[in-house]
Amino acid sequence: MGLQRTLAFSRNIGVISGSLRSSAFDFGLHLRFNGVWLTVMRNTFLIMVLIAVVLTAISGCGEGLQYRSIEIGGLLIRNRTAGPLYDIKMKVERTGTVVSCNFIPAGGNFSTEFPLRRYQHNSVWVSWQQNGQNFATGEMYAEIPEALDISSPAAAVIVIQNNGIAIVRLEQ
Repeated sequence: MGLQRTLAFSRNIGVISGSLRSSAFDFGLHLRFNGVWLTVMRNTFLIMVLIAVVLTAISGCGEGLQYRSIEIGGLLIRNRTAGPLYDIKMKVERTGTVVSCNFIPAGGNFSTEFPLRRYQHNSVWVSWQQNGQNFATGEMYAEIPEALDISSPAAAVIVIQNNGIAIVRLEQ
């Protein structure tokens, strides 16, 4: 039914004998070492070739998906509401970094600078109090706008608007 070849040789460490068998259901290299049968599947080679082909194919896909990166050197929070904001907090989810401000007047801003760091596309959430009500966003992400000059640092900007709405973006 199938092909069978047997090989046998001995060493000082033991006796190895084996056979190469091939049939519709059994395709592998069977080795016997000191009376114990070991099966080495020949399909392993085929799987490795398939992985190499797939990796080669997808390695060219990344050329069109250039990942834009920029350095961030500050944070600006803008109050675009008709009233003052209290207890404003911004938290970076991944790092746990929190920036807070106690008060921003209507139409006012809060800003801070920090050493330049590479923007990591981490999510942030913002919370604040306005007119006695507490507001909080869910996870927000800032995309790098195409018009932004990635060779110059940018600032993360959070704009708080009426009705508990906040947006985050990057600006220079």
